[in-house]
Amino acid sequence: MKTSHFTASLSVLLLAACGGGSGTTAPLVGETSPPAPTASKAIVAIGPISGFGSIIVNGVKFDTSSAQFTVDEVNGSQSDLKVGQVVTVKGTLDAEGNAKADSVLFDELVEGPITSIDLELGEIIVLGQTILISEDTSFDDSPQKPTLEDLVVGDGIEVSGTFDEDGNILASLIDPKPGNGIYEISGYIANLDTAAMTFDFNGLTIGYANAGLPGFGDAGPMEGDYASVKGRNFDNGGTFLATRVKNEDDNPGEAGDEAEIEGVITAFTSAQSFSLGSIAVITNADTEFEDGSSADLGLGVRVEVEGEFNEDGVLVADEVEFEIESNIRVRATVEAVDAEAGTITICGVTFNANLNTRFDDKSEAELTTFSLANIEAGDTVRLDSFRSADGSLTATHIRRENPHDSIELQDVATAIDANSLSILGVSIVVDEDTEFEGLDDDDDITQAEFFAAIDGTKIVEAEGVKLEDGTILATELSFEDDDD
Repeated sequence: MKTSHFTASLSVLLLAACGGGSGTTAPLVGETSPPAPTASKAIVAIGPISGFGSIIVNGVKFDTSSAQFTVDEVNGSQSDLKVGQVVTVKGTLDAEGNAKADSVLFDELVEGPITSIDLELGEIIVLGQTILISEDTSFDDSPQKPTLEDLVVGDGIEVSGTFDEDGNILASLIDPKPGNGIYEISGYIANLDTAAMTFDFNGLTIGYANAGLPGFGDAGPMEGDYASVKGRNFDNGGTFLATRVKNEDDNPGEAGDEAEIEGVITAFTSAQSFSLGSIAVITNADTEFEDGSSADLGLGVRVEVEGEFNEDGVLVADEVEFEIESNIRVRATVEAVDAEAGTITICGVTFNANLNTRFDDKSEAELTTFSLANIEAGDTVRLDSFRSADGSLTATHIRRENPHDSIELQDVATAIDANSLSILGVSIVVDEDTEFEGLDDDDDITQAEFFAAIDGTKIVEAEGVKLEDGTILATELSFEDDDD
């Protein structure tokens, strides 16, 4: 992927969910880090911020004590950044594996008013762009807009994230922004008409006749260029009138630079040649694959690639790691925390946390630097995780919330008898007041139908209250789509 001052790197990154700052203050069990080189060398990391206390991106903890921060094209500081924002970090990695940032850059993919919201699909439209919201999307709630349900048409927002293979934006952070009359959008130039001086960004027509064109030179914009656009108005035909179109097509790394890139495969030729946004990737016989094989690569697949840029600006992959979907969820009171071991126990289930785990403090404390070390027994948290092949559970996102009585559990369920089931080893019972839903949210089914459908493969979400014997009395049980 390419970016001017690394801006276009935003187009290749995964998300990862809820805003407000966070961080980890000590190494955690299971943290990922690139292999230590024999000598200090350059490193590039592109991805969403998972924590502070320095800055953590793609499982790499960067010392930022002497870093230059660029935020929305102006000089800034680390305090201007938020968990979930996709950033490009350039720095060095020493022989002991310690990473030090020289520069950190953030720029949003789109900023403007919401024109459409679809709660069922989890989609919003901003400047004609489809924004996809998932459980991995963070919300900065400083203006009290902490969830998708709190947003309304007309709200001004700033979106950080990555493009998927269809050109939609996978949101990693939604940050409400009061309108200032200036709209911004980034994308790949398509349907360029040099006579009419227009081009498209994924369906939005942009007119650039009166725009400044920094970075393009005498040739002007070209088909396929990655660019950022600013403007204030639309014409009567719905064309967005740009006041500036900036070329953002610089390469994020030099030959020999180490790289840690998370992304969606947006172009696929073969398992040996594909792209994450503008970054071309090649694999070879020495490439290692984790949680999958080369046969699993394809358009739309989410991966993390570790490797080194060659002389042609292509990322030669040393390792390709496939993302495991986080479809296990718990929202309940914390029973125990071991920050040194990197574990947290909820409902008798122990989860691992590492430098890839995103931490958000949504409690009244609203800590900016927030990690496992700040969580205590008795706190209420929502935790999303995945199960590894060895059966261990790793948290991808931990959010501390204000206390509430209800408990939520989500995972593959097994039926114990006609009146109880088990999720994550926790016994869940029902009574005459329990509500049952099928895969269709509007599809209420009977208790007998629900239990008959439990087959040891379907994901079930249970919401209820904890009884004195430790079981959960369910107020609602529902089947969840695997993609939720």
